[in-house]
Amino acid sequence: EPKTFRTEDEKEIYQYGISLLIGGVTTFTLALLISIPFHRTANTIIFLLSFLILRKMTSGVHLASSTACFISSQMLCLTAVNLLAPLLQRLTGWYLVAFLLFSGIYIFIFAPIRHINLELNAEEIRVLHTRSVIVFAIESGSFLALYFGFHERDKSFDILTAILLTVILMIAAKLF
Repeated sequence: EPKTFRTEDEKEIYQYGISLLIGGVTTFTLALLISIPFHRTANTIIFLLSFLILRKMTSGVHLASSTACFISSQMLCLTAVNLLAPLLQRLTGWYLVAFLLFSGIYIFIFAPIRHINLELNAEEIRVLHTRSVIVFAIESGSFLALYFGFHERDKSFDILTAILLTVILMIAAKLF
């Protein structure tokens, strides 16, 4: 039996939610398909999961249209996994720890970023702030364990890249 809506607003909310879901699945799927010729599918999955979860909690720059968001998301993922993460691998452990410390301090002070497309009340801000700090702690711990403990440096840099890009988008949202 088809869903009937009580109001036109309710129908628009459902349509908006479905379009967000389709856009998210499409973005994730296309990013995975693009990663195949680069042989970086596992790296892409690690990056996307780390990035999307932390970004959801902290917020940051939001583009005006879903098309601009889709295109920029693909470019961001492609650049992060294939260029930025390999560049970060050239740094020594102490620089990486410094990046993590800076990121953690920034997230602790500023998360979540408020913007015109996301109105939050005081309780929502408190909850998102707590979740941001928890997700950052889990991702940082995962990075440190993979990098220093398991010597899985290739995979660890995908997590670090996700953290750094999240903070960069937070900073950009504050500036613009």
